[in-house]
Amino acid sequence: MKLNEIPKQENQIAESIRQQLGHIKLNYDSQYQIYQPVQIINYKPNGDIHSIIFYEGQRQKQKRNGAGVQYYPDGSIYEGHWSQNKLAGFGRIIYADGEYYIGLWRQGQTHGEGTLVNKELTYKGTWEDGNGQGYLQKSNGTSYEGLFKKGRKHGSGLVKYSDNSQYKGNFIQDPYEGIGEYRWRDGKTYGGEWKNNLMNGKGELRYPNGDEYIEILRMTKIMDQENSYNLMVDLLKDNGSLVYQLEKQKQQNLMENHHRLILTIKLFDIFNIEYFLLIYQLKNNFYEFLYNSIYNYHLFLLQFLITIYNFHLFSFITLMKLALLINYIILFIQRFSNLTQISQFQKNH
Repeated sequence: MKLNEIPKQENQIAESIRQQLGHIKLNYDSQYQIYQPVQIINYKPNGDIHSIIFYEGQRQKQKRNGAGVQYYPDGSIYEGHWSQNKLAGFGRIIYADGEYYIGLWRQGQTHGEGTLVNKELTYKGTWEDGNGQGYLQKSNGTSYEGLFKKGRKHGSGLVKYSDNSQYKGNFIQDPYEGIGEYRWRDGKTYGGEWKNNLMNGKGELRYPNGDEYIEILRMTKIMDQENSYNLMVDLLKDNGSLVYQLEKQKQQNLMENHHRLILTIKLFDIFNIEYFLLIYQLKNNFYEFLYNSIYNYHLFLLQFLITIYNFHLFSFITLMKLALLINYIILFIQRFSNLTQISQFQKNH
């Protein structure tokens, strides 16, 4: 009986890809015999049939060894080499959804040089026990170069997006996780800690001119991967004066005087933000502000303005006194309102 006479489970998508790729040459090992096609039946613990696999090729002692072709229950097709019933050596597998892999195998897993292709991406590189290291290109223009684990970005890598933004750092099962740097298309960068694609932990947000940055201690559900450059911080500066201003999500500028530097923090998910620390650097002077204003699922907005005219003329001592005074005022408000918690506002030089 020939293979095409067996009532195998065919899949039109896999068969179409197989025809497009063309014939794959199999090197039959002379030490193994070629047997008639067989049905390999897998049973459930209760004795019922779980699945039926069709195989044609070389075997030894009822085990698949050498070269052979196997049809899986869903219509996926493997053409290649075997060792003790496991995929080993060179082979090609075409999955039922049209995804396919061509390359080396070991112990049933991709291992060595190989190429994985599906509708969204093409990955070429080196695999180790099912995990990869190489280059991935998606159809939407996104590319990734780095480590993979079980088909997902895992470990260190570099992802580039079609809008010229990019992330370089650590991944865990696809999301940004750990230490990494995100660079927006306008040249702005954030380098620091990440958790599940969100800035979470200590880090620095730097602008292209290199003069100022913001340090974030914790941020929850504020930015996302694709649109982050629109969501977090707007920074304007003019004439060297300084104003800190916190406002709600509405894109409104409460300051009409544009002869000031305005730092605006826009809260896009007020029910999930916990606290964050902002450090602004201007001409080697630093200001810190630790902010927490979630209470009974409402955002109580504490807005304070620090306006310093003729910024260059203020001494370190004067600025320190001003910072301490503001800190005392904030603590006084906190004690009586019980709505906003601010733990520290200080100046470092």
